[in-house]
Amino acid sequence: MSGAGVVIANSILTAEELPAEMHEGAIAAALATAAGRGLAGRDVTPFLLEELRLRTGGRSLRANRALLVANATLTAQLGVALGALAPARKNA
Repeated sequence: MSGAGVVIANSILTAEELPAEMHEGAIAAALATAAGRGLAGRDVTPFLLEELRLRTGGRSLRANRALLVANATLTAQLGVALGALAPARKNA
């Protein structure tokens, strides 16, 4: 796959998701607060993550952790599957 790439989308369990209205409202409020404080660049992301945690009562942190675990699990599964293809490619 030299010079090629693959995009893989992965989601979390529905039970771990934030309701859209909660997520959208928290993001909008956090972005407005960040802008009001003049935050820019690398200061924005940690501020937004903490604001989202506070504004969602910790649900955003749980959702982010669930996504981290889901991504790590999928990555491991893909690694095993690709590893199983490696001997076949050597013989081709």
